[in-house]
Parts: sequence; C-alpha cells; structure tokens
Amino acid sequence: MPLTNKKNEGGEMRFDGNLHLYREEIKSFNFSLSAKEIDDFARISYLLTQEDLVIKQVEKLNKKLFDDACCKGIFEQKELTKKLFDINNTEKFKLLSDVLYRWAVENKLNTQMGKINRLLSNARFHSLLCNGTLFKDLGVPREHGPWSHYLQWFIIIEANKDDKFLENDPYELYKLLGSQRSFGQKQENKTSLWYLCFDRYEVTNQFDCRSPDNLNSLIKNNYSNKFPLLSAILKKGFKNIFLAKDTPTISYKNCSEQNQNRIVKYRRG
Repeated sequence: MPLTNKKNEGGEMRFDGNLHLYREEIKSFNFSLSAKEIDDFARISYLLTQEDLVIKQVEKLNKKLFDDACCKGIFEQKELTKKLFDINNTEKFKLLSDVLYRWAVENKLNTQMGKINRLLSNARFHSLLCNGTLFKDLGVPREHGPWSHYLQWFIIIEANKDDKFLENDPYELYKLLGSQRSFGQKQENKTSLWYLCFDRYEVTNQFDCRSPDNLNSLIKNNYSNKFPLLSAILKKGFKNIFLAKDTPTISYKNCSEQNQNRIVKYRRG
C-alpha cells in the first residue's frame, strides 16, 4: 500500500490503512509532543510496518552498495567478488559504512558515526540522539543486528524524499527522541518514544520493522534474494562481531533472567 497525500473531507492528511491506531497508541503515553509531531511519529510507525514500503527503500540501499562495489573495482576481480559474498571470509570491505557515511554527508546529517559496544545508561544513549548521531549498535542481542537503527532512519529519510509525508524534518524528529519530551508522563508506564517506534521487541507481525530484530531478519533471511549484497554484508558482519572468540555476546537465549531484564530495560529507554 502506498503512502498517500490525499485529503479527507476535513482536509486532514491521511494514509491508507489504520493510521489512527498508531496515533492513538502514541497519544496514550502522554508524551510532551505537538499534534504534528504525534502525527509524524504515527506516520513513521505506519511506514515501518508496511512490508512493501520498507522493501522499496532497502532495495535502494542495496543498489548503492552495488554501485560502490563497482566503483571500487571489486566485481572486476572474481576472487574479490567471491570473498565479498562468502560470509565465512573475514576480510572487511567497509562497503556499508562507506555508503552510509556518504549518504549522511549528502543529507546534511551528523557524519560522526557512533559505535555502541556496551549497554549505555539512558542519559548517555539519549545524548547520542540529541546530538543527531546515527550509530552502529554493537552492544545488543545478536538478533537485533548492529546496523538496524541506522537502516530504519535510512528508510524513513529516503521515503520522505520520495514522497514527503512528514510535517517536520525527519532529522529533527530523530534528535527529538533524545529529549525529555519523548518520555511518557504516566507514572505507571515511563516508556520512551524511541522504544515505542524503533526498538520494540514484543510484536506479532514478523514484518513490523519497528522491531530491529525483524528488520535484520527480513534483510538477511526473508528477502536475501532481493538484497543479495546487503544481506551478505549483514551476515558477514554477524559472524565477525558475534562469533569472534574475544567478543562478548548478549543474547536473550544465553542470558540469565536478571540480565534479560537489564536488556529489556535498556531497550525500553
């Protein structure tokens, strides 16, 4: 289902689907947001739960990776091409980080690429968001994937460039996620907007890419034939990061109950 700019009789911008459900969920947490900000995060939630819309933008990134590999002459050498697609080969090509860095420059984003290699305090994590720092997340459960949040925002920003559906600049919305206004005001539930829209782990729809685990799995497994290069890079990165002998791993499956609770608290913000 495409995003649509059609107006209803009241002149309100609407999308196909149940946008009001996303809006009402966000409103229920009493975030200190304007009506337009609530609408924008509802639209972002809608986007990240629409399989075809996500696929469209991920295909765009996969093409950028192929173009970069061609410019670097990788496909001119059969041995290099074989190594690139061999997930058991540990040679680093830095294609994804190079492409995303140039993309950040082109879109006037903070080009300082953050790397999180441990569980951060809420204050430290939200300061990254406030500063507009997109990051590679190395300190997460393996199902999450290190690039998932960066890819979520690639999808959002590129979709908004294709068909402007956000009232506010998406990069300003990203930075807003680090402010106190993005924390729920209900005493019984202090859920952050970041968790609600970008770091969910309790979802029933396997294509709900508000869950980084789902986005990571979609690219690596469900649609690896559509995104062969990006899929190979993520699988190779998975082996390099999470299966290295000297790299500690955090997984729901191998954590004690106490540590599982720490991870859940971290992901809720």
